[in-house]
Amino acid sequence: MSAHTPGPWTARKSRGLNSYEINAIGAYLADVWGADDPVPNGVPRKAVKANAHLIAAAPDLLAAIKALLAASMYRDHPAESDMAIAAIAKAEGKR
Repeated sequence: MSAHTPGPWTARKSRGLNSYEINAIGAYLADVWGADDPVPNGVPRKAVKANAHLIAAAPDLLAAIKALLAASMYRDHPAESDMAIAAIAKAEGKR
């Protein structure tokens, strides 16, 4: 998998819709959609906003977890280190 679009990424509410647009500097990345009205299988409005902001934070979270591992902060916590390594592999398309 090639490197992701560099951050920072932002989440911006789309006009008049229950959706958010994810952008990087000068680049559109994605839309995050949900149901306009509560429906059994729809994504609630609050979850759409939370999902969009989590996605926008992805590059920062990836960099932070790599820095923590590099600093050996989890040396005494092998289970957490394994979780961090697995999350990095998933983010980089290696898992």
